[in-house]
Amino acid sequence: IAWGHTASNDLAHWEDWPVAMWPDTPWDKGGVYSGNMAIDADGIPVAIYTGNVEGHKLTYGVCARSHDGFLTWNKSDCMDNKLRPNPTSPVNWDTSIWKDGNKWFLLIGGNTYPGAAKGTGYVWSSPDLKTFKLETSIWSGGPGSFWELPYL
Repeated sequence: IAWGHTASNDLAHWEDWPVAMWPDTPWDKGGVYSGNMAIDADGIPVAIYTGNVEGHKLTYGVCARSHDGFLTWNKSDCMDNKLRPNPTSPVNWDTSIWKDGNKWFLLIGGNTYPGAAKGTGYVWSSPDLKTFKLETSIWSGGPGSFWELPYL
């Protein structure tokens, strides 16, 4: 699984560009899964996505930055698997990104632990889209045992 790439000046006519992200690091060798993008304080595009290695057993939050107009990307492990909120919930899954004041926030899909897993969304914060801190779980009532794509 990789991220394709197209570009448009008018959202009606599209041009294929080279693939944006391949699974080519230790953090995403099982696939470049869903994520989102923002422009950081320095005007640099930052993609934050789920780097899948072993399904929900081993995942990473990968931050990729482009310094050449979205053509090539430099990746880093910005949310290590060791930071996961609990043993059954990935550290990063289906990233949503927004900024409030001087702080960035991510909403990540996941589940609760221990006991019977319930879907939840985890909020992470960052001052710079490079380091992240787990803030809170926003709901622990479902849907189901895992919350996919927690876009609000």
